[in-house]
Amino acid sequence: MSRYPLLQEWQRFHAELVKYRILVNRLNAPGCQPPARDMTEPSLKILHVVRQFDPSKGGLETYVRELASRQAATADVTILTLNRIFDSSALLPAFEQRDGFRIIRVPFIGNRHLFFPFVRPALLRGYDVIHIHAADQLLDVIAALSRFMPLRLFMTTHGMYFHTDDRARIKNAYLRTITKWSLSRTRGIFAVSTNDAQKLASVGVASVTLFNPVVPLGDFICEGRDLLYVGRLSPNKRVDALIVFMAEMVQRQPGLKLHIVGTDYENLAPGLAELVARYELQENVAYHGFLETGALIEVAKTCGFTISASRYEGFGISVIEGMSVGLLPVMHDNAAFRETFERSGCGLLTDFDDPARAAEDFAAWCSSITRQERDRAVRFARAQGWDAVVEVYSRFYGTDPRPAG
Repeated sequence: MSRYPLLQEWQRFHAELVKYRILVNRLNAPGCQPPARDMTEPSLKILHVVRQFDPSKGGLETYVRELASRQAATADVTILTLNRIFDSSALLPAFEQRDGFRIIRVPFIGNRHLFFPFVRPALLRGYDVIHIHAADQLLDVIAALSRFMPLRLFMTTHGMYFHTDDRARIKNAYLRTITKWSLSRTRGIFAVSTNDAQKLASVGVASVTLFNPVVPLGDFICEGRDLLYVGRLSPNKRVDALIVFMAEMVQRQPGLKLHIVGTDYENLAPGLAELVARYELQENVAYHGFLETGALIEVAKTCGFTISASRYEGFGISVIEGMSVGLLPVMHDNAAFRETFERSGCGLLTDFDDPARAAEDFAAWCSSITRQERDRAVRFARAQGWDAVVEVYSRFYGTDPRPAG
């Protein structure tokens, strides 16, 4: 370890800054400007801002892509995001055209927990609406810029930054100060869960609750016996707890299988594979990596349950997507999943901190499941479609409920 950690950190920062200056010079060169937008068109001009986007995979990225694709039918839509995936040094294209909307990627320094994006004010001009997704430093920088230029800002919470209990005191202090000020610059705030709305209300910030919609995987009903986890491999998702749970379950149901589907940006798969080997679950746990929709459907059809041991969720959209085809949710007892359980009236809440007890709960519950419960899960998941959500956003975009000054 270096005897001068602050000097070492400054050297890393300076190296990143030099890279940024080189990149800015390239972006300012002729032929490297964002594709021109037709300013004569009467359609609404919307800029969505999200920290990670394609080729990154996750619930937040899917939400923004689905929303932008639908709005692009009647509006001029652009997405502003960071120019590389967290934990990767590979730079992504600065500009890209995709599915009826544009993508602009900006450089940044930092990591997934704290970063500083280099957003040029020119990139924000000319839009009727700037819609920021989640609370992070993109929100803070753009909110600060709104002091010096007229920007109509809206924000959707997506769980904000409360996805783990780590640094809880720091996060709460950040919410009460910087995030609260940043949100004061917006014209409307949309909470994707009651939990998010209550968190904002606790610091005096009003919001509109707008639950996440889902795109059903299909018109079929899953009635298999296996379990399906869909989501990125991340410590807060606690996929390791699901593996320990399976070690308990195979003692009761030897043929049971857990399917794990999701990207592994943090290189957790090797450690999970070691855990599977330790419990001799090679025949009972399968990691598929990221699957496109068609392949995911084939796996889902062998399953009867969607499962998550996540300690915290902003909403838990992958669980709702599973419910859209009759997969019953088996969920760790956190605030978001408790809300899903209460609103849907189906599924199982349990405590994956106690794997033996969770296995007992599951074995006792699944023996009495009926087709009616799966039908109820489908009705709940499909009750709020994308058309209704797009309509709510459109109504708020066209209003001015509070000043930005």
